[in-house]
Amino acid sequence: MDEYLVRTAKALELARMRSGLSQQKLAARMGVNRGTIANWEQGLAAISLPMAMRWLTAAAYRRLDTWTLAFIRACLSILKMTFPI
Repeated sequence: MDEYLVRTAKALELARMRSGLSQQKLAARMGVNRGTIANWEQGLAAISLPMAMRWLTAAAYRRLDTWTLAFIRACLSILKMTFPI
């Protein structure tokens, strides 16, 4: 499995778990189904940057840990490479 997917999956799962939300509740807040959340957390599907930001907002995750910060930084660098400013 791609290392990026593994790290992203772990960061997403940690953010959700620390917020105290179940996959079902997070899915409802994000407007997706629970299976989509599970696929992202297992690294079976890549999450887009807008959906990752929605994830963190929906989880209302205020105290960002090292994994989450690294994930956000990685997303921002990918965005910067894709759309140079």
